[in-house]
Amino acid sequence: MLEEAQAVGGRVSLLSPLEQQQWDLLLRRINAGECTPFLGAGVSWPTLPTGGQLSRILARGYCYPLVDSSNLPRVGQYLALRSGDPVDAKQRAAERIIRRTRRPPNFLDDDDPHGILASLPLPVYLTTNWDCLMTMALDAKGRKVIQEVARWNSEVVTRLPRFSANRPSQDRPLVFHLHGHTGMAASMVLTEDDYIDFVAAMARDLKTVVPPTVQDALSFNTLLFIGYSLTDWNFHILLRLLMRTLADAPRRLNVSVQLPNRDLIVDGREDDAKRFIANSLGASNVHIHWGEAKPFLVELKQRYRDRYGDTS
Repeated sequence: MLEEAQAVGGRVSLLSPLEQQQWDLLLRRINAGECTPFLGAGVSWPTLPTGGQLSRILARGYCYPLVDSSNLPRVGQYLALRSGDPVDAKQRAAERIIRRTRRPPNFLDDDDPHGILASLPLPVYLTTNWDCLMTMALDAKGRKVIQEVARWNSEVVTRLPRFSANRPSQDRPLVFHLHGHTGMAASMVLTEDDYIDFVAAMARDLKTVVPPTVQDALSFNTLLFIGYSLTDWNFHILLRLLMRTLADAPRRLNVSVQLPNRDLIVDGREDDAKRFIANSLGASNVHIHWGEAKPFLVELKQRYRDRYGDTS
């Protein structure tokens, strides 16, 4: 077991894996419907490419001139400037995702990440992914899902009505896309300009961007971040923004299942790298479990089944 990061002022724990007490608490929160999964790209891989993989695909296809071809926001910025239409760039990215999801995984498989999450009795699912795999998994489980998107720009606000998910429940759960989804290209946060505008909108008027029911889920539920990588700016920016905005909310156990990104770590310095990433998150009451999303969720499902019965 990795040693705990000794940090002052309530900084993030570096324990890995979760201790039994933390597992017990997480399972109780899930069973009470008071846990909110927060999905990153690692949950959808390998059905879909990671952000870096998609970025390289787009960079090759449209002759991106810089060497940082895995930087999706910058590649997206290039595509938007080249076409003269930011939404066109998003549509190109969306087309590649839609093609890959026409043959989705079997959500009824015991080890499918989205299927496992859909089998848990939770009312709200948050995601920064553009794909609709979480909605599809809930549909496959027979749950009447509501899909909503953040109102972070004027086009989305104009084209969409008021938020419809006022009271999501275990029987009628909500999937909320913070960074938009492929069903509405204008809602997708892709380019560098988009990220700046999204953060500005969240900081300026959270109530317009995110419905009250999602704000409540962020404030009072345990957050389970799944599928983010050690250097994922989506995770770092959102966590800092959310924790600052919701600073007055009661402190809860939050868990982040982080992909190790060993190819970015200097040989022999893995513990130092993990400690740096953990402490950089600040006093946000997040426990980091270092590992892949699928094995963690398979273990979660088994532990939940052992305690509360079959979740399928």
